Amino acid sequence: MKHAIGTLASFALFAAFSFGAEMLSDTGFENGFNLTATSTTANPLIIAKLFPNEKKDPVWRMAQWGSNFSLADADMKRDGNISYYENDGKKVSIDRKAPKTAIGFEVRAIREYEKERDNSHGWPHLLIEQEITSLPKISELKSLIVSFEVKIPKPKTLKGFKYDDNRHTAQYVMYLAVQNRNQASEGFGDYLWFGIPIFDVRHEVTPPHMAPDAGKDDATGKYIYSVAGGEFWKKSVANGKWQKFRHDMLPYIVKAFNDAKGKGYLKTSNFEDMVVANTNTGWEVTGPYDAKSELRGYSIDAEFKE
Repeated sequence: MKHAIGTLASFALFAAFSFGAEMLSDTGFENGFNLTATSTTANPLIIAKLFPNEKKDPVWRMAQWGSNFSLADADMKRDGNISYYENDGKKVSIDRKAPKTAIGFEVRAIREYEKERDNSHGWPHLLIEQEITSLPKISELKSLIVSFEVKIPKPKTLKGFKYDDNRHTAQYVMYLAVQNRNQASEGFGDYLWFGIPIFDVRHEVTPPHMAPDAGKDDATGKYIYSVAGGEFWKKSVANGKWQKFRHDMLPYIVKAFNDAKGKGYLKTSNFEDMVVANTNTGWEVTGPYDAKSELRGYSIDAEFKE
């Protein structure tokens, strides 16, 4: 399930950048996070700040959709370089040790699933997301380099539980929202989810996935295009070691747009209307797994055509 994105992010002038421009803000997580409620329909939706910076407001949001345990009730603790919040269902940490600040996620979903959830229930998420304000047109780019380092140990499983691959998984996901931001277009605001493959406990490397976002009443219904993991990884990243990713996503985004159009999505949008408007990354856990990860150096670098 993805949370719907808006269309109100500000536009910035990118003409001054003839080479590359970082599209993400606060890549070192210096300004903290706005923490969401556990439901996408809650009011208010933002209920706390994690790792707050007294001088600056967060540009990142931390989503904890579908969880039985809200981090709003947790106090920040410290252990050396590491600051963290935790409760029975999850833990988030910031490690400021050089060379790069890392954010750590731990989803303790075995506790979440002490009473088995059926298909009518949501599933615990632990994600960070950012609305991108620069918004260069994808059609004007020469490349779109996504880079990061990730460390994922093999998730723990609940002994004796009958796992069903059609229902139960632990996925570390990364998505870019590719959206029509041409206000003169009939399709203004329409978008697709572009998935960068990282980890799915059911597979050595994640298979491609092309389907509408579904599975919950509050699912967006927008088209999801996730690239096959074999394009970037030779084997599973879940070995507890840092894995590096640096690839040009532009050719894959072009394929995703064309695939969506061919299947009846984005009917009133043209490629020249599209921008990368949002990103999110983290865990979605639909079964009783305890899953951990660390992420550092996340960057989206836009290089413009001559």
